[in-house]
Amino acid sequence: MIYLLAAIASEVCGTLLLRVATFGNRWIFLPVTILYVVSYLFLALTLKSGMPLSIAYGLWAALGLLATTLLSAILFHERISRKMMAGLALITLGVFCVELG
Repeated sequence: MIYLLAAIASEVCGTLLLRVATFGNRWIFLPVTILYVVSYLFLALTLKSGMPLSIAYGLWAALGLLATTLLSAILFHERISRKMMAGLALITLGVFCVELG
């Protein structure tokens, strides 16, 4: 599970830095690329440790989306509408249903 959390954290950081890169600093694309590669390496380690792909990828995608949405609202003052909140809740619920099997 620690590998999965590291995969999510590195993907979220890479995505947030990608947003920063739109402000004009093109050198940020290097750490963005590195963080994405690191994220996939940790995801691979998660799978190697025995977690099923459907669960690992579902959690990675859903928790990454949730964290990215919340952090972009805090850091970049992006608005989260009620429809977005409902969608995030449904995605999270769906992933947990898949995890429960």
